[in-house]
Amino acid sequence: MNGASTSRASPADAWRVEESEFPRDATVPEQLGYLLRYAILASSLYNTQPWRFRITDAGLDLFADRSRWLPLADPQARQMIVACGAALFNLRTAAGCHGVALRVDVCPDPRDPDWLARCAVAGEVAKRVDETALLRAIPMRRTHHKSFVRDAQFADYLLVLTDSGLVLVAADAAGVTRTPLGVLDASVFA
Repeated sequence: MNGASTSRASPADAWRVEESEFPRDATVPEQLGYLLRYAILASSLYNTQPWRFRITDAGLDLFADRSRWLPLADPQARQMIVACGAALFNLRTAAGCHGVALRVDVCPDPRDPDWLARCAVAGEVAKRVDETALLRAIPMRRTHHKSFVRDAQFADYLLVLTDSGLVLVAADAAGVTRTPLGVLDASVFA
């Protein structure tokens, strides 16, 4: 061994994205690289992540990646396109919350059905503070593959996304009482 460090990023590192790390004074490609950290956390069928991004000097392109398509589970490729839309939504949410204006052209080349969007940086915009709770929820998203049955332990509680974050509220037979039982932070889901 030559003493060189060969540390590799863990897949779990993708979920550790910090708002404070946004490279405000960096180049457009560097800023887009940071914003893609939110985009790739989008939900997809069986976590196939069927998207491909190409960063350019002015923006980025989003493509459906058919090598990750599951034709038996998704014969019309609907879920693949929905997943790409979710990635684009996360990208736009992150951009707006960091003050980056994006102009999105959907399906920029009709001859290439896999080229789903071209996103160009269009300067700065007032930060979307109203979407901050949504931005913070992106890295907390988890996939649940089990059936949804009422568990006696949690049957009387609901999680509600608010400006303060995820709030645990009590539910009763008539509906939800709006008495917050506590604001949850990301450590609850780690």
